[in-house]
Parts: sequence; structure tokens; C-alpha cells
Amino acid sequence: MHDSNTQVLSHTLALPDVEDADVLCLPSEQLQDSLPSLLQWVEKGDRYVLILWQSASFDSFIDISPRIRSFVLHDPIEESFKQIAWEYVFLRIKLWSASPWKYQELFENTLLGVHLVASDYQDFGSKVRSNVCINTKAQDKHYSLDALKGSMKGIPAIICGAGPTLSENMEQLCEMRSSALILAGGAAIKALSSRSVFFHAAAGIDPDPDYERFIESSAFETPFFYQDRFSSEILSMIHSQKIRLPSTAEYPFEEWLKQEMGSQESPFDGGWTVATLMTSLATHLGCSPIIFVGMDFGYKDKMYTEELTTTDHSDKGAIKTQGQIKTKSDWIMASHWIEQWIKTHRETRFINTSSISYFAGSESATFHSVQKDLSNSYDVKGDLHTALEEAKIKRSLDRATLAFEDLDESVCRTKDLLASMVKLFESYYPEDPTSKGEFILAEYDLYDELCYKVVIEPVWRVWKHVFARMEDLPIDRRRLHEILFFQKIINANKS
Repeated sequence: MHDSNTQVLSHTLALPDVEDADVLCLPSEQLQDSLPSLLQWVEKGDRYVLILWQSASFDSFIDISPRIRSFVLHDPIEESFKQIAWEYVFLRIKLWSASPWKYQELFENTLLGVHLVASDYQDFGSKVRSNVCINTKAQDKHYSLDALKGSMKGIPAIICGAGPTLSENMEQLCEMRSSALILAGGAAIKALSSRSVFFHAAAGIDPDPDYERFIESSAFETPFFYQDRFSSEILSMIHSQKIRLPSTAEYPFEEWLKQEMGSQESPFDGGWTVATLMTSLATHLGCSPIIFVGMDFGYKDKMYTEELTTTDHSDKGAIKTQGQIKTKSDWIMASHWIEQWIKTHRETRFINTSSISYFAGSESATFHSVQKDLSNSYDVKGDLHTALEEAKIKRSLDRATLAFEDLDESVCRTKDLLASMVKLFESYYPEDPTSKGEFILAEYDLYDELCYKVVIEPVWRVWKHVFARMEDLPIDRRRLHEILFFQKIINANKS
């Protein structure tokens, strides 16, 4: 706390960390006499306050401050929270509540979900799109997800995360290669490799993971499951079988490419992280029980298992504290996803061996006690190899090549259209050109371009909320900024 105003705010609301927020949301029933404190807070910077009402009858605060506004919640409540999250996307939003609010968990989880989706577009989606393009062009072998369904039925699976508790189970994992399908993803790949622990398959989803973790691992020698958004640089270095899994979210660019290639693949829900991807994969393969080892999604002292000594450059986002446990946004969402997955897959047993995490619906046990479920012996490596060979299909890259050629041509036309629209602003200045026929025709042609539909528009869908906050700019000036922003998107994605 830095001044008396902050001390008053903290005393009134018992929240010492509101100084790092950009937007405060306060349930109307807790407003009471907090308005003076809110006014002090909002006037200290470029900040906003939302008073959340559950009825159409509400008070207006426009005469007090234009940055304090009322927001009426509607059913479903989650959609209202999404609206708030998108309207203030890329800003730090916090709930300001002196006592527990019944919607607090839903509010925070909804905000986290929007934040993680939007984070893919902070670089205008360039990294993900580049990986998708390069990975698509590089892979002429394909594996049918439908053919893999149930191919490992009845065989247990061990999913390894890189949480602190992984270290406790390394020795026992060394003995499990014939007892279960062992899957390692992300940071766990290096952790297991450093102790020479065998795993049957690896997985990756991060568009820009820590490079050292992969080059110092055994991932290059085992079947590797990935989504197209995964790092194309690292994927090119893997010489074992590379099994592509369909995209989790329906991203317009990937959906367009899927249609252009005539793909009939079934949807695949891989969740938020590589841990959720492996959980979905093990379930799809028919494994049971599915045993979580080192899937902590939190820590007290060390973020990762002792086997990881290098800095993890892929860790993005603020660390959050829940009780004595520290965690991260994507871990929170992954944990909720796994609980929902367990709830909807009751035919599969899930066993969690972590002493840090808890997943509702799963059995909690030590890895030592779980060994009774791993008493049978299987030819896991051979069964997985057979399943992959039977699922392998040849695919032609000709359609992908033609699709990318069409996109390249559309990019060129879009650049010309945007340049002509900027020139109209220069020609008509200081008059607004947006109502002129030539501008309207150029705008119509722009919206019809493939480049706009699959490159610009998905990014704009996120960033338009940022531009909407430019309240002081005249409409025509704001429109010019939008066009210049479209040019920036194309330049960021030119590779």
C-alpha cells in the first residue's frame, strides 16, 4: 500500500491487491457505502468500475464518473461474464467483494477461459498460424483418429505431468513399461528422460515451448502426438512417428484448411493443456484405469519436479495463490476441464496420485497402492505400434498446396484493397471518406476476401473490443486505425 487512499480502500474491502487491477467488478448488493472508495480508486488511473445488478432496476453513476457504470446480468449468467471479459479483454479484471459471492467461482473461471482464448491472438495469431501452415505442408502421413478409437482397450494408462510430486514416483515408473501405456507431455518429457524413465508416447501442444526441454529428451525416439499449433521447429526434429490430432477449438483458419483438404475427421476435444490432451487421448484409446502421476496443477515451493533445473521460458501469465497452493491460469482451467471430463466419462476409472491436486470424481491414492491395478503384463509397445500402423493412411498434399496458393493470392489483393482505403483517407482529408461509394465498394470487396475471413477477421473479433475503448476518437479516425490495424495483422502473418 502506498498512500492513505489505498489504505482506506483496503480496509473497506479487505482486498490488498486491487492496485494492480484495471477493472473492478462489484456485486450491487455489496455496494452499500463503498462508492467513495470506488471513486478514489477509479480516478487514480485509466480504470473502470462495473456495478453488477441482477435486475433491470439499477442506479446510474454517470453523473459521478463516466468510468463507473452499471451492468445488468442476464441469464445465462456465464454469458454476461463472457460479455464483460471480452469488453475489457487484455485488461486485468478483478472481483471486488468484501464477502463471498455465489457467482464468484463461475465469474473467475469464465474470465480465465476468455483470457486463454484471447492470448492466442496477442501476437495476432501469427505463431499458431505459421505452425499450422508448416506442419500441414510437412506431413504426408496421416493417422485416422476413428481407427485409433478403443485400440488400447482395457490397458491401463499412466499420464505423467511435471509437477513436484513426479519425483516421488520415478523409481516405480521405471518398472511400469509392461504394465501400462505411459504418456509424457510438455515438461514431463525432459523430467522422465533425465532419469531414463521409459515412456511409450509423448505429446505436445504448445506453439512455442522451451526448446532445451525437447532436445534433451527422449521424445524424438517415441511416437509423438501433436496438434498443428505445436512448434513446427521442434516437430521437424522428431524422427519417430508423428500422429496429428485434430484441432481442439474451431479456429476459422484451421476449419478452412480442414474443408479445403476434404477432411472428414471426427472432432477431438483436447482441452486446455498437454495434460488435458493426453487425458482425452488415453480415453479415446480405451485405456482404463487412467492414472495421473505428477499432475499437480499447483505447488508450494518448486513449480516443477526436481528433475527440471532449467528456466521454463514457456511459462506465461501471472502466478495465482489458492490457499497455500500457487497455480496458474491455464492450470486452473485444465483442472476444471479434467473434472468435467471425468464426470462425462463414468465408464472409465480415473485415479489421481497427487498429494497437491484434487479432481472431483477421481479416486485418490498413492502410486504405490495403485500397483495392484497394474499387476497384469501387456505388450504395450507392440500393441501401440500395431494400432498406429492400422490407423495410418496416405494423404495428398496437393489440395493443401492449392489452398495456400489461393490464400497467398487473396493476401495480395487484400493488401491492395487496404492500401487504396488508406489513400482515400489521405485524398479526402479532412472530410470523412467512409460514406463515399468507392470506399464502400472497397470495403465490400475486403469482407469478401479469403484473407479477411481466415486471417484478419478472427484476430479482429478479439481486438475490436480494445478499439471500442477508444471513446475519444471520432468515428472516421477510429475506422482509419482499424484499417491500419488490418495491415499490421497481415504483416505479422506474412510468413
